[in-house]
Amino acid sequence: GRVLSHLGMKDFFPDEWIIPMEDVFFEPKARSGRAFEKALTLLPFEAPHILVVEDLDRNLKIPKSLGFQTALVHHGRSVSQFQDYIDFEFQDTLEIIDLLIKSAGRRSVTA
Repeated sequence: GRVLSHLGMKDFFPDEWIIPMEDVFFEPKARSGRAFEKALTLLPFEAPHILVVEDLDRNLKIPKSLGFQTALVHHGRSVSQFQDYIDFEFQDTLEIIDLLIKSAGRRSVTA
């Protein structure tokens, strides 16, 4: 919730779609799929129509294995090789917002 508030995007994500760590037994998303499995019970979409956005590539491996689309925000860091479990890469969150605005009304995000 704090990151969404900081980015001015809190209004786009209802509170019931936010998954607190205690709801997934404090298991880190880089080592557990519980948060992503929980998301599938809360969201009115199937995994292929959900984009998981992260700034750490290791946090995208599990959601990709569960069928989610994945995006890495690298904030201009040099990334020598993108892993095969990363579908999209962005310099910053503004690029993602631009893509989402352009994709409004579509069922899935495509580049």
